Amino acid sequence: MRWVVKHAGAGGESAIYNTRDFKLKVSSDGTNFTDIDTVTGNSTNLTDRTINTNARYVRLYITQGTQIGYDGYARIDEFEVYGSASGNAALNKTATANAYNLSSEAPQYAVDGSTGTKWASIAASPNWLKIDLGYVTNISRWVVKHAAVNGESTNFNTKDYKLQVSNDGTTFTDADTVTGNTASSTDRNVNATGRYVRLYITQGTQSGFDGYARIYEIEVYN
Repeated sequence: MRWVVKHAGAGGESAIYNTRDFKLKVSSDGTNFTDIDTVTGNSTNLTDRTINTNARYVRLYITQGTQIGYDGYARIDEFEVYGSASGNAALNKTATANAYNLSSEAPQYAVDGSTGTKWASIAASPNWLKIDLGYVTNISRWVVKHAAVNGESTNFNTKDYKLQVSNDGTTFTDADTVTGNTASSTDRNVNATGRYVRLYITQGTQSGFDGYARIYEIEVYN
């Protein structure tokens, strides 16, 4: 993450009003914040720093708003935060499921980046696959690669399913629902936030077939 602060002098005010001492804090819930970067003794018009972190909320916390001897008021012309380009946030993350058929069809094979492997359930729907992304993050896109992506019959493509999200891994909320799918790959936009994502399958195949889940890959993007 890169963060930039444009102080009073950046807008033409005297440099004596540039923010002297301040911190960047982050939070996943908007309530409990942690310090991740601290600046002391700044006198410049512009602060531009890079740190390694992930967060939903950021807070600029000012302990000395001007140079010493002046009014101490905060004067922030601009506060900017930049994230890096997002890859598949689910790749190689910890995956669990309600059940799986064989050790070679375990949950981790749905997040290993390969369409040569899959997670397959041991019984008909409902089935679920849960992924711990490792931190609370925004989710804007999700992709599921179904049975026929690796040459199985399209009859085994997942028909009805949901993307669910959670911050604690226990209580999940529906973020997106797909019904009547026949495609081998689905790529959808969504506006959601969570640390955990769960693919919840209510109809694992097309109607009239065995109903087992066959997921070659699930991908999640910020």
